[in-house]
Amino acid sequence: MAGFPVRYRGSIAELHGLTFTATVHDCDDDHGQDITARDEGCHTLVDETGRSLAHVRRSSITPIAPDGHDLHRAARDGDWIFLPNLGEVRFAYQESGPTRRTRWIHYYACSGRRWGIFARLVSIYDAAAIRTRYTTPQERLTWQLRMALDELAETYAHPHLRQAFEEHADLVERLTQQQELNAAAVTDAPELAGIVAGQGW
Repeated sequence: MAGFPVRYRGSIAELHGLTFTATVHDCDDDHGQDITARDEGCHTLVDETGRSLAHVRRSSITPIAPDGHDLHRAARDGDWIFLPNLGEVRFAYQESGPTRRTRWIHYYACSGRRWGIFARLVSIYDAAAIRTRYTTPQERLTWQLRMALDELAETYAHPHLRQAFEEHADLVERLTQQQELNAAAVTDAPELAGIVAGQGW
């Protein structure tokens, strides 16, 4: 299994915050009756000097995304998140709920042929506003372009939405130009291709 970058935050205080490459391995026998460790799974960590740590719990590491931030950081507009009983959705924003123990999570979804922002009331104890997986800038741009094209097609069919049509036409043009610039950057700098394509994670 390919390794992935992580930051250490386990029981060895002097190693906190250091970056390692982690690989998962099966080591049930090494933990005996430690059920928590067996359930979490084990990782072997190796740093750039070759120093290694074995039998590291999942709770002792923080995966790092290609953008250099924690993979499971607080969600930002357009990030993938997981909502209970709904699954993975694109996060928009969040706000306080009707009680101290709840909050509203707003997310993007397509209803019929129109995109909109919907809301789900969740418990503050649910990790709903946490990024679940990494999205490359190009993937995010493609998603935004898809939404804009869908809205463009829908507003074109309704003359009374002429202003909305023109606004979405302008947005499609801007997003298309940005895609072309991103593609040109990768062509001029091939070493960026892996980052844009989300490879190496």
